Amino acid sequence: MLSVLLLNEVQKHQNKITELNAKIEKLELENSELKSNYKETKAEIEQLKSLYNSSDKK
Repeated sequence: MLSVLLLNEVQKHQNKITELNAKIEKLELENSELKSNYKETKAEIEQLKSLYNSSDKK
């Protein structure tokens, strides 16, 4: 009987670990997308700065 209870507890924890791992994977993907968006935005800002500076000199 005790072994059944222990197995149930182990299964609950394994399920929780699986759930948390899925959340981690989702967050890592979101983080990667955010980093990519940041790099793109930063490049756009640099382009705009360059355009502004070149038009300012005219």
